[in-house]
Order: sequence, then structure tokens, then C-alpha cells
Amino acid sequence: MLARQDELNNRSITELRYLGGQVATMKEQQLATTGTAGGADFWLKVSESVNIGTRSQVLSLLGANGNIAQVNLSGRRKRMIVGDTLHVASDGASCTVFYKQATKREDRRVGFDVICE
Repeated sequence: MLARQDELNNRSITELRYLGGQVATMKEQQLATTGTAGGADFWLKVSESVNIGTRSQVLSLLGANGNIAQVNLSGRRKRMIVGDTLHVASDGASCTVFYKQATKREDRRVGFDVICE
């Protein structure tokens, strides 16, 4: 069962990378044609988390009020204001997370972008 779970997890990671590439391509096209790119790469509401770069780096949203977000990156708390960045590095992956969208959607999520090199 654990092997199957790892297989499914790896497949999910591959699919998310592919979809992330598609989103990045669409954003680049939008930026080139209009000079701006909207939306966010991922959306979190309080108490949700996402892996960044590797499985060992977890970003969670602790709170969001106005244009300020309280996040936790693998045990390190940080206060972010819209436009702030957070550097994430581990296991050879180097990523930057941007706090992009403070206006909550109907599902109460706020938006973040991520770029990994």
C-alpha cells in the first residue's frame, strides 16, 4: 500500500508540475501581450498548506487580514505584505514565493505565486 501511495504521490507531483508549466506559459503570454499577468499559482486559506520545491518544505497560511498574511515555512513564521517574497531552498531546489493576492476569494483563500529554479 505504501508503494502504491508513493506511486500516486509521484504521479500527482508530475501532473502538478505539468499544470504549473501550463500556467506559467499562459502568464508569460498574457504578460507579453498586455503588460500584466493576473491570477495566482496557488491559493490557500487559513490552516491549509502546500509543498514548495521539495516535500521537505511546507508553506502554511496561519492567518490573513487585510493585505497581511501570517505564514509558516517549515517551522519559521513570517509576516508577509502583498508583494513580499519568501526564499525557499532545500535539496538543490531554490524557489521564491510571492504573496500576490490579498483580496480573499469566496472560498476565503488568498493567492501566492512561486518560481523555482
